[in-house]
Amino acid sequence: MLSLSEALLISAPNGGGLACYENRVMHVFDNFSSTGLALHNSSVIRSFHLADSALLMFYHPDGAQKKLINHDLADIHDLLVRDDVLYAVSTGTNEVVSLCTDTGKITQRWSFPGEGDSWHVNCIDFWNGRLVVSAFCEGMKHGDYYNDPLYNGFIMDVETKEKLWLELTHPHTPKAEGNRRYVCDSGLQRLLIQEDDQTHSLLHPGYPRGLCFTDDYILLGVSQPRNLTTEKNASIKIIDKKSLIQVDEIELPFTEVYDIKILPAQLVHSYRFDQMIL
Repeated sequence: MLSLSEALLISAPNGGGLACYENRVMHVFDNFSSTGLALHNSSVIRSFHLADSALLMFYHPDGAQKKLINHDLADIHDLLVRDDVLYAVSTGTNEVVSLCTDTGKITQRWSFPGEGDSWHVNCIDFWNGRLVVSAFCEGMKHGDYYNDPLYNGFIMDVETKEKLWLELTHPHTPKAEGNRRYVCDSGLQRLLIQEDDQTHSLLHPGYPRGLCFTDDYILLGVSQPRNLTTEKNASIKIIDKKSLIQVDEIELPFTEVYDIKILPAQLVHSYRFDQMIL
């Protein structure tokens, strides 16, 4: 499903870490809980799962690494680079921000009402030039989304606050590709795909989160729910784009998966992911 020239980089929170899947072999680099991944030119940016600050690591293909810390942000969930601007979701402070990639300083912030993590904003993408974010609800108190999770989630334009997709349950990973828009409706264990005037619903038991694409396949991360005691690990479902049928599966070394990125296989080990110094 992946060509020999491609590898998957996989992040996992809650005791997970960072791993790659290359030539049908899984390599675990470390077990530092991680969330969003971003690609910038030939570099990889990784966010660590910290409740009270932002810690980002930049990995360069010459083996160099750079660490950025920002104590004004908290619980970073997602990263995205667009036109050389780094965007991050600061779930713990209820906002989306843009950051200077040299200093880590905030250059712009889009804050939402309520206490920190009252909406559980989490993942971002650009849809037709619009920066969008997924959120569990419009709460006012920390953790309000636990009270009534069903169908209160949405995808929203960050600038205008227009809701672009409603009645979701724990949504993650909004993605636009071609004429399709995707979202992991994680709380209802499904991947939703808007295409023209119809919506496809693909059931994948677990907690779908994390999404990327090859020319022919959808790669969908599915975590084990945190409220279940299980010996099973997370996995990546390989789904044919045309038929929307699962054709393969990659078992992961973690119980959860957050983000998945495709890298050139020949570069994976040049980043020295396994030699990180915090």
